[in-house]
Amino acid sequence: MTYEEALDYLHNFMRFGTKLGLQRVGELLERLGSPQKQLRFIHVAGTNGKGSTTCMLANILTRAGYRTGLYISPYVVDFRERMQIDGEMISKEELTECVGTVREQVQLMADAGRCPTEFEVVTATAMLWYFRRHCEFVCLEVGLGGRFDATNVIEAPLVSVICSIGLDHTAILGDTIEQIAGEKAGIIKRGCPTVCYPCLDPRALAVIQRTALQQDSELAAADLDQLEILDDSLFGRRFSYRGIVVCPSLLGRYQIYNTMTVMETVFQLQKQGIPIPESAVQWGIANTHFPARTEILCRDPLVIVDGAHNPQGIASLAQSLRELGDRPVSLVVGMMADKDHQHSMQVLGPLCRRAFAVTPNNPRSLPARELARELAPYCETQVPDSIEQAVRLAIDFARRDGGAAVLCGSLYLAEDTRRIAKQFLSQNGME
Repeated sequence: MTYEEALDYLHNFMRFGTKLGLQRVGELLERLGSPQKQLRFIHVAGTNGKGSTTCMLANILTRAGYRTGLYISPYVVDFRERMQIDGEMISKEELTECVGTVREQVQLMADAGRCPTEFEVVTATAMLWYFRRHCEFVCLEVGLGGRFDATNVIEAPLVSVICSIGLDHTAILGDTIEQIAGEKAGIIKRGCPTVCYPCLDPRALAVIQRTALQQDSELAAADLDQLEILDDSLFGRRFSYRGIVVCPSLLGRYQIYNTMTVMETVFQLQKQGIPIPESAVQWGIANTHFPARTEILCRDPLVIVDGAHNPQGIASLAQSLRELGDRPVSLVVGMMADKDHQHSMQVLGPLCRRAFAVTPNNPRSLPARELARELAPYCETQVPDSIEQAVRLAIDFARRDGGAAVLCGSLYLAEDTRRIAKQFLSQNGME
Protein backbone atom coordinates (compact mmCIF):
# COMPACT_ATOMS: atom_id res chain seq x y z
CA MET A 1 0.00 0.00 0.00
CA THR A 2 1.30 3.47 -0.91
CA TYR A 3 0.46 6.65 1.02
CA GLU A 4 -1.94 7.72 -1.75
CA GLU A 5 -3.64 4.33 -1.60
CA ALA A 6 -3.95 4.65 2.18
CA LEU A 7 -5.70 8.01 1.81
CA ASP A 8 -8.00 6.66 -0.89
CA TYR A 9 -8.83 3.72 1.36
CA LEU A 10 -9.80 6.03 4.25
CA HIS A 11 -11.83 8.40 2.09
CA ASN A 12 -13.65 5.46 0.48
CA PHE A 13 -15.57 5.07 3.74
CA MET A 14 -17.27 8.45 3.19
CA ARG A 15 -20.03 6.62 1.34
CA PHE A 16 -21.16 5.13 4.66
CA GLY A 17 -21.87 8.63 5.98
CA THR A 18 -22.20 9.44 9.68
CA LYS A 19 -23.49 6.63 11.88
CA LEU A 20 -23.14 7.52 15.54
CA GLY A 21 -22.50 4.77 18.06
CA LEU A 22 -19.63 3.14 19.92
CA GLN A 23 -20.11 -0.56 19.12
CA ARG A 24 -18.25 -0.61 15.80
CA VAL A 25 -15.27 1.48 16.88
CA GLY A 26 -15.13 -0.43 20.16
CA GLU A 27 -14.94 -3.74 18.30
CA LEU A 28 -12.33 -2.41 15.88
CA LEU A 29 -10.11 -1.15 18.69
CA GLU A 30 -10.50 -4.41 20.59
CA ARG A 31 -9.32 -6.26 17.50
CA LEU A 32 -6.27 -3.96 17.50
CA GLY A 33 -5.45 -4.77 21.14
CA SER A 34 -7.39 -1.82 22.71
CA PRO A 35 -4.55 0.72 22.34
CA GLN A 36 -6.74 3.49 23.78
CA LYS A 37 -6.70 1.74 27.16
CA GLN A 38 -2.97 2.39 27.44
CA LEU A 39 -3.27 6.15 26.87
CA ARG A 40 -4.25 9.17 28.97
CA PHE A 41 -6.66 11.67 27.41
CA ILE A 42 -7.93 15.20 27.66
CA HIS A 43 -11.28 14.97 25.83
CA VAL A 44 -12.69 18.14 24.22
CA ALA A 45 -16.25 18.66 22.92
CA GLY A 46 -18.23 21.73 21.83
CA THR A 47 -19.88 23.40 18.86
CA ASN A 48 -17.18 26.02 18.31
CA GLY A 49 -13.67 26.45 19.68
CA LYS A 50 -12.91 22.81 20.41
CA GLY A 51 -10.19 22.62 17.76
CA SER A 52 -8.42 25.74 19.03
CA THR A 53 -8.76 24.56 22.63
CA THR A 54 -7.39 21.10 21.83
CA CYS A 55 -4.40 22.56 19.97
CA MET A 56 -3.50 24.97 22.76
CA LEU A 57 -3.64 22.18 25.33
CA ALA A 58 -1.40 19.95 23.23
CA ASN A 59 1.14 22.74 22.74
CA ILE A 60 1.25 23.44 26.47
CA LEU A 61 1.82 19.80 27.37
CA THR A 62 4.49 19.44 24.69
CA ARG A 63 6.27 22.54 25.98
CA ALA A 64 6.07 21.09 29.49
CA GLY A 65 8.15 18.17 28.23
CA TYR A 66 5.53 15.46 27.62
CA ARG A 67 5.14 13.39 24.46
CA THR A 68 1.70 14.64 23.46
CA GLY A 69 -0.68 13.42 20.79
CA LEU A 70 -3.18 15.71 19.08
CA TYR A 71 -6.33 14.49 17.32
CA ILE A 72 -8.43 17.07 15.45
CA SER A 73 -10.84 17.26 12.52
CA PRO A 74 -11.43 18.27 9.85
CA TYR A 75 -8.13 19.18 8.21
CA VAL A 76 -7.62 22.30 6.08
CA VAL A 77 -4.44 21.71 4.07
CA ASP A 78 -3.15 18.18 4.68
CA PHE A 79 -5.05 15.12 5.94
CA ARG A 80 -2.17 14.40 8.34
CA GLU A 81 -3.06 17.54 10.32
CA ARG A 82 -5.61 15.33 12.06
CA MET A 83 -2.94 13.25 13.83
CA GLN A 84 0.08 14.93 15.39
CA ILE A 85 2.63 14.30 18.13
CA ASP A 86 4.55 17.21 19.65
CA GLY A 87 3.44 19.48 16.80
CA GLU A 88 4.61 17.11 14.05
CA MET A 89 2.11 15.46 11.72
CA ILE A 90 2.14 11.70 11.34
CA SER A 91 4.61 10.75 8.62
CA LYS A 92 3.30 9.36 5.36
CA GLU A 93 5.12 6.10 6.06
CA GLU A 94 3.65 5.69 9.55
CA LEU A 95 0.14 6.56 8.37
CA THR A 96 0.42 3.99 5.59
CA GLU A 97 1.69 1.34 8.01
CA CYS A 98 -1.05 1.98 10.59
CA VAL A 99 -3.80 2.04 7.96
CA GLY A 100 -2.50 -1.29 6.66
CA THR A 101 -2.81 -2.82 10.13
CA VAL A 102 -6.30 -1.37 10.65
CA ARG A 103 -7.47 -2.45 7.20
CA GLU A 104 -7.00 -6.13 8.01
CA GLN A 105 -9.41 -5.89 10.95
CA VAL A 106 -11.87 -3.67 9.11
CA GLN A 107 -12.14 -6.29 6.36
CA LEU A 108 -13.04 -8.96 8.91
CA MET A 109 -15.75 -6.70 10.32
CA ALA A 110 -17.04 -5.84 6.85
CA ASP A 111 -17.26 -9.55 5.99
CA ALA A 112 -19.49 -9.94 9.05
CA GLY A 113 -21.72 -7.01 7.99
CA ARG A 114 -20.40 -4.52 10.56
CA CYS A 115 -18.33 -2.14 8.43
CA PRO A 116 -17.18 0.96 10.38
CA THR A 117 -17.42 4.53 9.09
CA GLU A 118 -14.58 6.75 7.89
CA PHE A 119 -14.32 8.62 11.19
CA GLU A 120 -14.23 5.37 13.15
CA VAL A 121 -11.45 3.97 10.97
CA VAL A 122 -9.46 7.22 11.21
CA THR A 123 -9.94 7.33 14.98
CA ALA A 124 -8.74 3.74 15.37
CA THR A 125 -5.73 4.49 13.16
CA ALA A 126 -4.82 7.46 15.33
CA MET A 127 -5.18 5.49 18.58
CA LEU A 128 -2.89 2.79 17.22
CA TRP A 129 -0.26 5.37 16.24
CA TYR A 130 -0.34 7.19 19.59
CA PHE A 131 0.09 3.85 21.36
CA ARG A 132 2.97 2.77 19.13
CA ARG A 133 4.70 6.12 19.70
CA HIS A 134 4.29 5.89 23.51
CA CYS A 135 2.35 9.13 23.97
CA GLU A 136 2.09 10.30 27.56
CA PHE A 137 -1.03 12.35 26.84
CA VAL A 138 -3.46 12.66 23.94
CA CYS A 139 -5.54 15.80 23.43
CA LEU A 140 -8.62 14.38 21.74
CA GLU A 141 -11.17 16.49 19.88
CA VAL A 142 -14.69 15.11 19.48
CA GLY A 143 -15.78 14.75 15.86
CA LEU A 144 -19.55 15.24 16.18
CA GLY A 145 -21.65 15.62 19.32
CA GLY A 146 -20.01 13.64 22.10
CA ARG A 147 -22.17 10.92 23.60
CA PHE A 148 -22.05 8.58 20.58
CA ASP A 149 -18.99 10.05 18.86
CA ALA A 150 -16.27 7.49 18.08
CA THR A 151 -13.80 9.31 20.35
CA ASN A 152 -16.08 8.62 23.32
CA VAL A 153 -14.92 5.02 23.27
CA ILE A 154 -12.27 6.10 25.80
CA GLU A 155 -13.08 5.18 29.38
CA ALA A 156 -11.77 7.76 31.86
CA PRO A 157 -10.18 11.00 30.61
CA LEU A 158 -8.01 13.05 32.90
CA VAL A 159 -10.34 15.98 32.13
CA SER A 160 -13.46 16.36 30.01
CA VAL A 161 -13.69 19.82 28.42
CA ILE A 162 -16.90 21.41 27.10
CA CYS A 163 -16.38 24.42 24.85
CA SER A 164 -18.92 26.84 23.44
CA ILE A 165 -22.30 25.28 22.56
CA GLY A 166 -24.69 26.44 19.84
CA LEU A 167 -27.07 25.15 17.19
CA ASP A 168 -25.27 23.04 14.59
CA HIS A 169 -25.82 19.57 13.10
CA THR A 170 -29.39 19.86 14.38
CA ALA A 171 -30.64 17.03 12.17
CA ILE A 172 -28.35 14.66 14.08
CA LEU A 173 -27.88 16.17 17.54
CA GLY A 174 -31.27 17.79 18.15
CA ASP A 175 -32.79 21.19 17.42
CA THR A 176 -32.63 22.76 20.87
CA ILE A 177 -29.71 24.02 22.94
CA GLU A 178 -30.66 21.59 25.70
CA GLN A 179 -30.60 18.57 23.36
CA ILE A 180 -27.25 19.53 21.86
CA ALA A 181 -25.77 20.22 25.30
CA GLY A 182 -26.94 16.78 26.38
CA GLU A 183 -25.01 15.20 23.52
CA LYS A 184 -21.86 17.20 24.35
CA ALA A 185 -22.20 16.36 28.04
CA GLY A 186 -22.06 12.69 27.05
CA ILE A 187 -18.25 12.87 27.31
CA ILE A 188 -18.47 13.53 31.07
CA LYS A 189 -17.31 10.36 32.83
CA ARG A 190 -17.93 9.18 36.37
CA GLY A 191 -15.43 10.60 38.81
CA CYS A 192 -13.48 12.51 36.15
CA PRO A 193 -13.31 16.32 36.40
CA THR A 194 -14.98 18.53 33.82
CA VAL A 195 -14.11 22.07 32.67
CA CYS A 196 -16.54 24.25 30.75
CA TYR A 197 -16.44 27.45 28.72
CA PRO A 198 -17.13 30.69 30.65
CA CYS A 199 -19.93 32.09 28.47
CA LEU A 200 -22.23 29.12 27.98
CA ASP A 201 -25.90 29.63 27.30
CA PRO A 202 -27.62 29.17 30.70
CA ARG A 203 -29.75 26.37 29.23
CA ALA A 204 -26.64 24.48 28.13
CA LEU A 205 -24.87 25.11 31.43
CA ALA A 206 -27.84 23.69 33.36
CA VAL A 207 -27.63 20.44 31.36
CA ILE A 208 -23.88 20.16 31.95
CA GLN A 209 -24.24 20.89 35.67
CA ARG A 210 -26.91 18.23 35.98
CA THR A 211 -24.84 15.65 34.09
CA ALA A 212 -21.72 16.42 36.12
CA LEU A 213 -23.71 15.96 39.33
CA GLN A 214 -25.08 12.63 38.13
CA GLN A 215 -21.60 11.44 37.19
CA ASP A 216 -19.98 12.70 40.41
CA SER A 217 -17.71 14.85 38.23
CA GLU A 218 -16.13 17.96 39.71
CA LEU A 219 -17.21 20.84 37.44
CA ALA A 220 -14.99 23.90 36.99
CA ALA A 221 -16.05 26.83 34.82
CA ALA A 222 -13.64 29.48 33.64
CA ASP A 223 -14.34 32.55 35.81
CA LEU A 224 -14.91 35.88 34.05
CA ASP A 225 -14.30 37.71 37.34
CA GLN A 226 -10.65 36.55 37.15
CA LEU A 227 -10.18 38.04 33.67
CA GLU A 228 -8.36 41.35 33.12
CA ILE A 229 -7.93 42.42 29.50
CA LEU A 230 -4.72 44.41 29.07
CA ASP A 231 -4.60 44.94 25.28
CA ASP A 232 -7.45 44.33 22.90
CA SER A 233 -7.45 44.57 19.10
CA LEU A 234 -8.16 42.34 16.15
CA PHE A 235 -4.43 41.93 15.57
CA GLY A 236 -3.56 40.72 19.06
CA ARG A 237 -4.77 40.50 22.62
CA ARG A 238 -3.06 40.32 25.99
CA PHE A 239 -4.86 39.51 29.19
CA SER A 240 -4.40 38.24 32.70
CA TYR A 241 -6.33 35.25 34.03
CA ARG A 242 -5.92 34.24 37.64
CA GLY A 243 -2.77 36.38 37.71
CA ILE A 244 -1.12 34.72 34.69
CA VAL A 245 -0.52 37.06 31.74
CA VAL A 246 -0.95 35.44 28.31
CA CYS A 247 -0.94 36.61 24.68
CA PRO A 248 -2.95 34.24 22.47
CA SER A 249 -1.61 33.88 18.95
CA LEU A 250 -5.08 32.89 17.75
CA LEU A 251 -7.12 35.95 16.81
CA GLY A 252 -10.73 36.83 17.52
CA ARG A 253 -12.24 37.94 20.81
CA TYR A 254 -13.78 34.51 21.38
CA GLN A 255 -10.25 33.10 21.68
CA ILE A 256 -9.96 34.88 25.03
CA TYR A 257 -12.69 32.59 26.38
CA ASN A 258 -11.23 29.51 24.71
CA THR A 259 -7.89 30.36 26.31
CA MET A 260 -9.47 30.73 29.74
CA THR A 261 -11.00 27.27 29.27
CA VAL A 262 -7.57 25.91 28.39
CA MET A 263 -6.02 27.46 31.49
CA GLU A 264 -8.73 25.99 33.75
CA THR A 265 -8.03 22.60 32.20
CA VAL A 266 -4.33 22.99 32.98
CA PHE A 267 -5.20 23.82 36.59
CA GLN A 268 -7.19 20.57 36.79
CA LEU A 269 -4.22 18.60 35.46
CA GLN A 270 -1.93 20.29 37.98
CA LYS A 271 -4.35 19.30 40.77
CA GLN A 272 -3.83 15.69 39.66
CA GLY A 273 -0.11 16.05 40.27
CA ILE A 274 0.98 16.67 36.69
CA PRO A 275 3.72 19.33 36.69
CA ILE A 276 3.05 22.05 34.11
CA PRO A 277 5.08 25.25 34.59
CA GLU A 278 3.53 28.66 34.03
CA SER A 279 6.08 29.33 31.29
CA ALA A 280 4.76 26.31 29.34
CA VAL A 281 1.21 27.65 29.61
CA GLN A 282 2.29 31.07 28.31
CA TRP A 283 4.39 29.59 25.49
CA GLY A 284 1.74 27.12 24.36
CA ILE A 285 -0.94 29.79 24.17
CA ALA A 286 1.33 32.23 22.34
CA ASN A 287 2.51 29.67 19.79
CA THR A 288 -0.66 27.93 18.63
CA HIS A 289 -1.38 28.39 14.95
CA PHE A 290 -4.57 27.02 13.44
CA PRO A 291 -5.38 27.48 9.74
CA ALA A 292 -8.65 29.23 8.86
CA ARG A 293 -9.58 30.40 12.36
CA THR A 294 -9.64 34.20 11.92
CA GLU A 295 -6.29 33.71 10.21
CA ILE A 296 -4.61 36.83 8.82
CA LEU A 297 -2.75 35.90 5.65
CA CYS A 298 -1.57 39.43 4.91
CA ARG A 299 -1.85 42.83 6.62
CA ASP A 300 -1.35 45.10 3.61
CA PRO A 301 -3.79 44.52 2.07
CA LEU A 302 -5.63 42.87 4.93
CA VAL A 303 -6.64 39.33 3.98
CA ILE A 304 -8.48 37.14 6.50
CA VAL A 305 -9.59 33.54 6.08
CA ASP A 306 -12.12 32.07 8.51
CA GLY A 307 -13.88 28.72 8.39
CA ALA A 308 -16.95 30.06 10.24
CA HIS A 309 -19.99 28.09 9.07
CA ASN A 310 -22.58 27.93 11.88
CA PRO A 311 -24.51 30.68 13.75
CA GLN A 312 -21.99 31.01 16.57
CA GLY A 313 -19.01 31.04 14.24
CA ILE A 314 -20.64 33.60 11.96
CA ALA A 315 -21.48 35.80 14.96
CA SER A 316 -17.83 35.69 16.09
CA LEU A 317 -16.63 36.56 12.60
CA ALA A 318 -19.10 39.46 12.47
CA GLN A 319 -17.65 40.77 15.73
CA SER A 320 -14.18 40.69 14.18
CA LEU A 321 -15.44 42.57 11.10
CA ARG A 322 -16.92 45.28 13.31
CA GLU A 323 -13.47 45.74 14.83
CA LEU A 324 -12.24 46.79 11.39
CA GLY A 325 -14.14 50.05 11.78
CA ASP A 326 -14.65 51.89 8.48
CA ARG A 327 -12.53 49.57 6.34
CA PRO A 328 -14.63 48.37 3.39
CA VAL A 329 -14.97 44.59 3.38
CA SER A 330 -14.89 42.46 0.24
CA LEU A 331 -16.34 39.08 1.16
CA VAL A 332 -15.74 35.75 -0.57
CA VAL A 333 -18.31 33.32 0.79
CA GLY A 334 -19.61 29.85 0.08
CA MET A 335 -21.65 27.59 2.36
CA MET A 336 -23.06 24.11 2.69
CA ALA A 337 -26.76 23.78 1.88
CA ASP A 338 -27.48 22.14 5.24
CA LYS A 339 -26.16 25.13 7.23
CA ASP A 340 -28.16 28.19 8.28
CA HIS A 341 -26.97 30.20 5.28
CA GLN A 342 -29.87 32.64 5.15
CA HIS A 343 -29.32 33.85 8.72
CA SER A 344 -25.55 33.93 8.14
CA MET A 345 -25.97 36.27 5.18
CA GLN A 346 -28.30 38.48 7.21
CA VAL A 347 -25.50 38.84 9.78
CA LEU A 348 -22.53 39.25 7.43
CA GLY A 349 -24.10 41.08 4.46
CA PRO A 350 -24.66 44.46 6.16
CA LEU A 351 -21.00 44.53 7.29
CA CYS A 352 -19.67 44.24 3.72
CA ARG A 353 -19.34 46.65 0.82
CA ARG A 354 -19.37 43.82 -1.71
CA ALA A 355 -19.60 40.04 -1.75
CA PHE A 356 -18.51 37.34 -4.15
CA ALA A 357 -20.62 34.21 -3.80
CA VAL A 358 -18.98 30.90 -4.74
CA THR A 359 -19.84 27.20 -4.70
CA PRO A 360 -17.42 25.15 -2.54
CA ASN A 361 -16.07 21.94 -4.03
CA ASN A 362 -18.36 19.67 -2.04
CA PRO A 363 -21.54 17.78 -3.00
CA ARG A 364 -23.38 19.37 -0.05
CA SER A 365 -22.64 22.91 -1.26
CA LEU A 366 -25.27 25.60 -1.72
CA PRO A 367 -25.17 26.92 -5.32
CA ALA A 368 -23.49 30.33 -5.50
CA ARG A 369 -26.45 31.98 -7.22
CA GLU A 370 -28.77 31.04 -4.36
CA LEU A 371 -26.31 32.49 -1.86
CA ALA A 372 -25.99 35.66 -3.97
CA ARG A 373 -29.75 36.17 -3.86
CA GLU A 374 -29.63 36.04 -0.06
CA LEU A 375 -26.79 38.61 0.01
CA ALA A 376 -28.23 41.00 -2.57
CA PRO A 377 -30.42 43.04 -0.16
CA TYR A 378 -27.38 43.97 1.92
CA CYS A 379 -24.43 44.67 -0.36
CA GLU A 380 -23.17 44.67 -3.94
CA THR A 381 -23.08 41.01 -4.99
CA GLN A 382 -21.38 39.08 -7.78
CA VAL A 383 -21.07 35.43 -8.81
CA PRO A 384 -17.57 35.05 -10.34
CA ASP A 385 -16.73 32.24 -12.73
CA SER A 386 -14.52 30.45 -10.20
CA ILE A 387 -13.30 30.47 -6.61
CA GLU A 388 -9.91 31.66 -7.87
CA GLN A 389 -11.44 34.64 -9.65
CA ALA A 390 -13.45 35.56 -6.54
CA VAL A 391 -10.37 35.53 -4.30
CA ARG A 392 -8.32 37.60 -6.74
CA LEU A 393 -11.12 40.18 -7.13
CA ALA A 394 -11.57 40.51 -3.37
CA ILE A 395 -7.85 41.03 -2.77
CA ASP A 396 -7.61 43.55 -5.62
CA PHE A 397 -10.48 45.56 -4.13
CA ALA A 398 -8.87 45.41 -0.68
CA ARG A 399 -5.60 46.70 -2.14
CA ARG A 400 -7.30 49.55 -4.03
CA ASP A 401 -9.63 50.85 -1.35
CA GLY A 402 -7.57 50.10 1.78
CA GLY A 403 -10.11 47.58 2.92
CA ALA A 404 -10.12 43.90 3.81
CA ALA A 405 -10.66 40.71 1.84
CA VAL A 406 -12.49 38.19 4.02
CA LEU A 407 -12.74 34.57 2.85
CA CYS A 408 -15.27 32.54 4.81
CA GLY A 409 -18.29 30.26 5.03
CA SER A 410 -16.95 26.72 5.26
CA LEU A 411 -13.84 24.80 6.24
CA TYR A 412 -14.32 22.88 2.98
CA LEU A 413 -13.96 26.18 1.11
CA ALA A 414 -11.09 27.42 3.30
CA GLU A 415 -8.66 24.90 1.87
CA ASP A 416 -9.12 26.35 -1.62
CA THR A 417 -9.38 30.05 -0.74
CA ARG A 418 -6.39 29.90 1.58
CA ARG A 419 -4.18 28.24 -1.04
CA ILE A 420 -5.30 30.58 -3.84
CA ALA A 421 -4.88 33.69 -1.70
CA LYS A 422 -1.39 32.75 -0.51
CA GLN A 423 -0.30 32.04 -4.09
CA PHE A 424 -1.78 35.31 -5.40
CA LEU A 425 -0.26 37.36 -2.57
CA SER A 426 3.15 35.78 -3.16
CA GLN A 427 3.02 36.36 -6.92
CA ASN A 428 2.26 40.04 -6.34
CA GLY A 429 4.79 40.70 -3.58
CA MET A 430 2.16 41.10 -0.86
CA GLU A 431 3.20 38.41 1.65
